[in-house]
Parts: sequence; structure tokens; C-alpha cells
Amino acid sequence: MKRKAVDMDNSASSLSKRQRLSDGSSEDMIGGATGEQQRRTEATATATAIATMAREERGFSDPFNRAKDEGFFLPKASNDYIKFEKYQAQHVEELDVTGCVHKIAYPPTRDEEELSRLQTRTAMELSKKVSIPARTFKYELDVFQSQSVACIEGSHNVLVAAHTSAGKTTVAEYAIAKALKDNQRVIYTSPIKALSNQKYRQLHEHFFDVGLMTGDVTINRQAGCLVMTTEILRNMLYRGAEIIREISWVIFDEIHYMKDPVRGVVWEETLILLPPQARFVFLSATIPNSVEFAKWIAKINGNPCHVIYTEFRPVPLQHYIFPTGGNGIHLVVDHKGEFRETNFQKALNQIRLSQTNGDEDGHNNNASAKKGPSRRSKESKQTTAENARKDDTFKLVKMIMEREFDPCIVFAFSKKEVEELALH
Repeated sequence: MKRKAVDMDNSASSLSKRQRLSDGSSEDMIGGATGEQQRRTEATATATAIATMAREERGFSDPFNRAKDEGFFLPKASNDYIKFEKYQAQHVEELDVTGCVHKIAYPPTRDEEELSRLQTRTAMELSKKVSIPARTFKYELDVFQSQSVACIEGSHNVLVAAHTSAGKTTVAEYAIAKALKDNQRVIYTSPIKALSNQKYRQLHEHFFDVGLMTGDVTINRQAGCLVMTTEILRNMLYRGAEIIREISWVIFDEIHYMKDPVRGVVWEETLILLPPQARFVFLSATIPNSVEFAKWIAKINGNPCHVIYTEFRPVPLQHYIFPTGGNGIHLVVDHKGEFRETNFQKALNQIRLSQTNGDEDGHNNNASAKKGPSRRSKESKQTTAENARKDDTFKLVKMIMEREFDPCIVFAFSKKEVEELALH
């Protein structure tokens, strides 16, 4: 009986001991879970506070502030993070000019006093009289041309937007003349090789110190004025070429190519990589967001960028049709933008007549070549069509030269055809 009682006491004590252990472990588990939950809550609160602080301090990341596009915050370094505490506004001023629109996009400024100093300096540089201009012209400059020349004399960036044949090249020629006069180098960029070749021949007539650099041809690469494609300039910036240090002006022809979804990045990288001492001349027909573009240029270059554009079209725009197999051109849209239905129908009738005659000729050729191989008849028909197309091109170019509609550009979609047409 005593042994049994002892065993019962031992079992009871062990049971109570296991119960105490289990109670203690459960308390530890509850306490651990509570601590982990508290740490998670604190981490979430900290992350939320940091995000809120970032939204308050980096206001330019907010879509509403970004839509205003008024400037950006100046970063101030701290021990553990960057605090954007100083807001810089970017101002655009429009000058009262008769004959064109002239706007100035200033670099970001911190306060009104800095903006006032920048505006005063810009006005003095624009009104400065030049005793000996870098280049004189035989004709009187238009208003937008004279305004652009004043910007170049003030060493400011300028965006010239005018219609085709309005005289944008005059502005580029003055920038080239100013760079060569100051014994500095200038680069003229274009989006395509054909335009680079044309500009090289055109500029070489006025300036002897002109070179050409494309993917196919390199002429006088040590010249003071180099004509090249924008891709060539970007590759030179990648390599850190020695010529980049000597550049004073860069002329971007057809700058609207920047909005191209595939090639536009070439212009963006080139403008960002160019040194801050370089000045830019942008030429384009029309740019819908010219002011926004000028503000971006002023921001990355640190100098004012002028926007000068005119809606006046000195050369009337007319649309003609040269029908296949025809002998002349038909005016279908006049300089007022009115559609000429009668002339359009005449051109269509000429095309139908040409196709009918071509089908009859092909039918006769096939009938006479029934006994011969079909491959020979197909080759003969293809050769006849190519010869007819070359004859049409020859007649069209001859008519353009006789009526003094030149210069003109003929587009052909193969290198072989271009060579054949050139030798025709």
C-alpha cells in the first residue's frame, strides 16, 4: 500500500510538472507571436511614414505636380537619405515681336531674384550690337531669321520652327560662320545620309572648311565644320572623341525625328551627353510641344533656349499627280488647300488607259510566245514594266527641270534602282 501511494504521488508530481512545462511553453508561444506581430506592425507603420514623407518632400513625383511641369526639387544630401527641400521653378517668357513668335525658356531658378538677374542678362545679350557680323547675306533677313541670329550672337540655344523653304538654313549658316570666325568647331547633324550628302555639297559652296562623316564616306574629318548623321555623333560621344572638346555649336536638322519611337533615343542620348559649353541650333518644320522641349534643353544645358517659329509659308504648297504612262502633271490640291476633282479624274483616266494598253501588249506578247517557255515571257513582261517606269521617271525629271521646279528628290526603294535611274 505504501509503494502504491508513493507511485501515485510520483505520477501526480510528474503530471503537475508536465502541466507546468506545457503552460510555460504555451505562454512563451503566445508571447513570441505577440512580439512578432508587434514588430510587423511597427515595420508597416515605418514604411508608411517613409512613403508619406517621400510623397510630401518629392512633390515632383506627384502626377498633379508633374502635369504643371513647373520645375523640380533641389536635392540636399543628408546622412541617411536625400531630402528634396528646395523647389526650383522654371519660367517661360514671351517677347513682343511682330512677324513671328519668340519665347524664352529659362533654366530652373530658386527665387525671383535669381530669375530677374537671368532675364536682365539675357536681354542685354540679345540687344548687344555686333560691329562685324559673322556672315552677311545678299538678301534682307526675315523677322524670325534676325531674331535667331541675335540669339546665336548671344550664345543662346535656339529652336527655329518654320515651314519648308522658309529659310531655316540661313540660321544654320550663320551659326557655322560664327564658329569658324571664333576658330571653333561646329557639327551639323541630319537624320539620313542622303540629307547629309546634300548639306555637305550646299555648305561646301559657302565654306571651304567643311567635312563629311557618314557610315559610307568620310571626307576631311579635321575640318572646322563637320556634317554627319546623328548616330555618328552619338558614337563619337560614346568613345569620348577628341573633337567633342572643341565643339562650340551643334546644329540638329529635322529635330522632330526625336519623337520617333525607335530612333528618338539617339537624339535624347546625344543631347544629354554633349558638354554644357556647347550650344544648340534646332531646325524643324513644326513641333507641337516646342516649349516643353525648350524647357528640357534649358534644364540639361543650363542656358536659355529660345523658341522662334512662324506660320508664314513663303513657298505655296501644291500637290500634283504624274500618272503612269502620262505626258504631264495634274494639279489636284492648290495652294489654298482646295481639291481639284476634275484634274484628279483626268489623272485616273490616264492611269486606266495606260494599264489597258499594258494589258493588251502583254496579251499580244503571250499569244506570240505560246510555243516558247513561259519563263521567258514573264521576264520579257517584267523588263517592259521596268523600262516603262524608268521612262516615266526620266520624263518627270525632265519636265521638272524645264519648268524650273527643281531641286527635287526622287525616292527609289533599292540601291540598284537608284544607280540605274542616275545613269538613265
